[in-house]
Amino acid sequence: MIDLGQQRSKLCAGVSRRSFLKIGSLAAGGLSLPTLLRTRAQAGDAKNRPPRAVIQFYLEGGLTHHDSYDPKPAAPREIRGPFSAIDTAVPGVQFSDQLPRQAQIANKLTALRAVSHGTADHATGQHWMLTGYPGGTNRAAGGNDQPATGAVVSALLGSDQRELPSYMTLSNRGGGYAYRHAAYLGVAHNPFDVFADPNRPQFRVPNLAIENGLEGVRLDDRLALVHKLDSLRRDIDQRGEMAGLDAFTRQAFHLITGARAQSAFQIDAESTAMREQYGRTRIGQCTLLARRLVEAGVPFITVHDVGWDNHDRIEQAMRGKLPPLDQALAALVTDLDERGLPDDVLILLIGEFGRTPRINANAGRDHWGNVFSVLLAGGGLRHCGAYGASNAQGASPVSGTVSPGDIFATMYHFLGIDPHSTVHDLSGRPVQLLPEGTVLSALV
Repeated sequence: MIDLGQQRSKLCAGVSRRSFLKIGSLAAGGLSLPTLLRTRAQAGDAKNRPPRAVIQFYLEGGLTHHDSYDPKPAAPREIRGPFSAIDTAVPGVQFSDQLPRQAQIANKLTALRAVSHGTADHATGQHWMLTGYPGGTNRAAGGNDQPATGAVVSALLGSDQRELPSYMTLSNRGGGYAYRHAAYLGVAHNPFDVFADPNRPQFRVPNLAIENGLEGVRLDDRLALVHKLDSLRRDIDQRGEMAGLDAFTRQAFHLITGARAQSAFQIDAESTAMREQYGRTRIGQCTLLARRLVEAGVPFITVHDVGWDNHDRIEQAMRGKLPPLDQALAALVTDLDERGLPDDVLILLIGEFGRTPRINANAGRDHWGNVFSVLLAGGGLRHCGAYGASNAQGASPVSGTVSPGDIFATMYHFLGIDPHSTVHDLSGRPVQLLPEGTVLSALV
């Protein structure tokens, strides 16, 4: 994994020959990064427009569905919460009054109101909603039992542009989030993490650093990176171990150092009006940066936001969190429409679960996996404002129940990936992309 931004990992001065060889030969069912790059180069796959892409918002901690996409205005206050319900552009569909901008474009959105997996455990829920598989047993080690969906997209599709990574995260946590990794698909498909804040003046992509997963190397600048690789190449050549490490392997280290990537990260090239349209907040500018990156050819980007695990004072928390998210997401949908890309980018907003129907003694809501909401936008889907329903208390599904597998099957289908296909683990054993789930036919 290559991190761009604040570094919290202890780094060493060099990289071992074994690690360098691993970088070029990490396999995913016979698919390695050099092979992928070589195949795409031979195919001459440059296009005049971006490929299909996914922008995923991951709200770590679990979004409260009562106070966002599934309000219960007729319920007692201890259930309906502190916010009012407002009408949307879709007759009969209401959102929280904290989402007025999304309410105005609800005909371009679908709130899945009956998502359910049944777990109230952070680790299990996070793993489930980021990979499609229940799990999370390796959380202490920061590992996945199954590859994150972004890593699957990286392994099976790669990037439309060889200068760019295939899977990126824009995070407001220096260490990222636990279950974003590629697992047995290999570290070549781990995300490129950006921890720097694009809302800060003079935002830039700082120096590259390869974290401890590859035994670590810190490089002062791109020239130092090239020099280090050249030195390693000479050292390894003396031992006759360069088989399989060609120019395409080295190109993997330059994915984010070319002119195209540098241009994509230049968020200050956007007009002041556009930047204000998304909101001069971290999540607003991360969302704008995500749009720039998918236009440049990155097929999967996660905008990761922490602070949604509100066991107390949920009203104050949501008054601070929901309006910036509302502005950013509504701006993204509108912007993609105006750029002629509403069918080419799927927007997915998820958390690991919802929050309890009843507000607790600390004026917060606790974990709830029996039913919660997930938002979809774009992707050429037939949007209807809301799909499925929870009961009057927002405690359980009553119609249109959706599993995590259904969501990701729909996402893979959008990208042209067969959701029932398989990849291979490190032992060569075939593993299904998803253990369950079918495409949401009502939306496609």
